Amino acid sequence: MADDTPVAILDFGTNTTRLLITNGTSVEIRTHRVTGLGRGLGETGRLSEEGIGRVLDAVDEFKSLISENGAQRIRAVATSAARDAVNRADLFEPVSAALNHELELLSGEEEARYGFLGATAGLPSTDGPFLVIDIGGGSTEFSYGTHTAEIHRSVDMGSVRFMEQFFVNDPPKPEELSGAIQVARLHLDDIDRDHAIMGTAKSV
Repeated sequence: MADDTPVAILDFGTNTTRLLITNGTSVEIRTHRVTGLGRGLGETGRLSEEGIGRVLDAVDEFKSLISENGAQRIRAVATSAARDAVNRADLFEPVSAALNHELELLSGEEEARYGFLGATAGLPSTDGPFLVIDIGGGSTEFSYGTHTAEIHRSVDMGSVRFMEQFFVNDPPKPEELSGAIQVARLHLDDIDRDHAIMGTAKSV
């Protein structure tokens, strides 16, 4: 008999903290809070107290949803901002204590593989192969495959990272856009050179 006990999955990203509660066949809760964990990280190399505080506020809110929906199993993962920060323990310790469950650090490749599985779940394999591009706040993941991610790459190219690195004005000046586009093209050229086969896939 299949175990349909709800599972709570928490994703602590550079800009957003997300919660998904599922029983394996249907999604019961899908919500997020913009917590800006990675703001200022590019300049200081550290997660700010304010950003960590916003994440902990979201965790307190999510804990109520987890309890109300009877999710006894939890998976909590952190991604790009936590990978880059020298003080990630300042996030991991209070979050793990609040959830009574260890917060895990995903590598970029792990993030790409999981993103592929989530994006292609339910799609017929005959429609593949698939190319999944997941643009986050601190990184962008590329994954390619049919049943699983046969190729997976993560690059330091994200909305928050680029905003702080290149954009001062609103709207941005042409030279700001040019700088961001140039770096993005370098990342894409690297992927194209290493994995030209990705060009044959259907994008998801």
